[in-house]
Amino acid sequence: MKTVPQAPSEAPSGASQTQGTAVPEPVPGTPVWRVQIFASDQREEAERVSHEASLALGASASVERDGALFKVRLGRFATEAEAQALRERAIHAGYPGAFRIRTIR
Repeated sequence: MKTVPQAPSEAPSGASQTQGTAVPEPVPGTPVWRVQIFASDQREEAERVSHEASLALGASASVERDGALFKVRLGRFATEAEAQALRERAIHAGYPGAFRIRTIR
């Protein structure tokens, strides 16, 4: 079994807040910032990590297949700064390989 720690992210409904400033929610179909925290070749393991991370960090989570790996990604942010804040929380919560990624999904 091959596991690769990676990074997380999430967008609330309506506008989100970043340091007291309203930030618009991402428009569907446009690129968003996410945080990837984990990748594995085992779907069940990725699903478990996704569920645990979502509960621990209060962020939406999804498992996305990319080739032979199932990647756990958190949140959907309009700005990189929002994703960075979640990345830092993820690192402190025990996901040291967390990183920001810009995706269309």
